[in-house]
Amino acid sequence: MSLAFCTPRSYASVHASALHELFLGLVKDSLNEEQYMASTAKLESYMSIPSDRFEIKLMGVNEKLSLLLSRLLRGVHNLDVRTKRGIPVLLYFTSVCAP
Repeated sequence: MSLAFCTPRSYASVHASALHELFLGLVKDSLNEEQYMASTAKLESYMSIPSDRFEIKLMGVNEKLSLLLSRLLRGVHNLDVRTKRGIPVLLYFTSVCAP
């Protein structure tokens, strides 16, 4: 199962590209526990931002793929970006984007 969201401005500038990569990293980190539980049920999920879209790919032979998709989408929608393991996001972003 594959789902893609168009994000035409994701690579319009270096700043936008960095923000999209930061967003993807925060989403992956916040959903790490969900993805681990899914992997124990032989379900896999991948998220990426190729050029102009945000992609979610789900793989597995289970009727629970729709449940996994809904949990991943809920996690993306309800992403709490105030802190990342106790580190303010602004500090995290500046450390990632520092030259």
